[in-house]
Amino acid sequence: MKAARRFASAFGAVWALALFLPACGPRVATPQVDDSDYVFPEIKRGEMTSRDEKTLRRGWEDILAGQTARAEQAVGKLATSRPDLAPARVVLGFAALRANRLKDSAAIFSAVVSAQPNDVAALVGLASVKRKQGLLDQALPLYLRAERLRPKDAALSRRASEVKLAVAEAAIAQAGALSAEGRKGEAIVMLQRAIEVAPELSPVRLELADLLVEAGRRTEALSVLGAAQDADRNIALRIASIRFEDGDLDGAEMALRRGLKDVAEDPEGAALLARIKDRRASLALPEPLRAIGDAPRITRAELAALVVERVEALKSRPPAARNEVASDLSRTWARPQVLRALELGLMDVYPNHTFQPSGVVRRGELAVVAARVLDLVGWGRSNGAAPKDMSPSHLQYSSVVRVVGAGVMQNAASGAFEPWRMVTGAEAKTVVEALTRLSAQR
Repeated sequence: MKAARRFASAFGAVWALALFLPACGPRVATPQVDDSDYVFPEIKRGEMTSRDEKTLRRGWEDILAGQTARAEQAVGKLATSRPDLAPARVVLGFAALRANRLKDSAAIFSAVVSAQPNDVAALVGLASVKRKQGLLDQALPLYLRAERLRPKDAALSRRASEVKLAVAEAAIAQAGALSAEGRKGEAIVMLQRAIEVAPELSPVRLELADLLVEAGRRTEALSVLGAAQDADRNIALRIASIRFEDGDLDGAEMALRRGLKDVAEDPEGAALLARIKDRRASLALPEPLRAIGDAPRITRAELAALVVERVEALKSRPPAARNEVASDLSRTWARPQVLRALELGLMDVYPNHTFQPSGVVRRGELAVVAARVLDLVGWGRSNGAAPKDMSPSHLQYSSVVRVVGAGVMQNAASGAFEPWRMVTGAEAKTVVEALTRLSAQR
């Protein structure tokens, strides 16, 4: 189903572009023939007499009007008398094309292109024959070559784009069917083909990258995305996402900032950037804290370390006027962080002079620590809703009201704060991140 949705999305983008293309051309009355398929040959100065040129142009008008026999008769005589006259042979090629004698037309145009590779009219004529024969893969390179030689020809550009889309659409359709059958490798080949003929179609590029990632070919996926011709938001996000998943945080952030005009104004970009920064912060933490977000509960030592390491504003704070000594820190990895937390007055030792680093933290204690951080960084007081399960005489009441008011912690839907409930690693991490944001604003 996922693959089907992805390919449906790519089809939508292709069709949207296809519907847009006709609007790019000038609005004219219904022509007798499509002007993108019939291009009058270029006549070089001194290449023919004015009389021969008139013969050639009358023959061209006959072709456009459908009078191919009359055109071939007149221009044929000219071509016979001047075998080296490429414009006459090109017009004869178009006469055969108009008469639907595709084999004859292809032979004439192929001969001219072989002798003069940059003859735009012959290139378009041969491309038109190939298109009518259903050989779009062969027609497209000819159209593109002609378009490069005549970049300001709107009709020619429109036809080249239409054929390009048709080739890409066929490849996407086949890739979608292959992917649905589990033939991912063949689907990848088909999408690679689509990219070759239509490199500007970002949806195709994204689908190919996704299949390559699924196949474990992540480096190739990044190469496909990085080869996009124009800046594209979705491609930038996908590159950043892959690099983030691969642990390349600098590369992920660089991709975001290069591909998005303003990362902060883009919800997906901002969310990914926040994850990048969070990953950096996690990697900077001591090893025991790196997976703290998945822990079912958090200890006092872990809380002390998390607050001291993550709240940047605390690192420059001088010690509080306290001199508490804990007698049970020799075996904990977090001894330096616990000592700093005690030094700042963020946490307390018990009456028996133990810190109990492995003790479980509950919401009430977390509220006390969070309130003390707010005091240290100078965050203004704004009392929140009073918890329904705590009276003003509760030792942790004022801290709870303070942190709820600051938006660092919340009461439950029932209005209770539940100070007795054990704190998970994810909850502790969320609270500390909130403290980090608020302290950065001071």
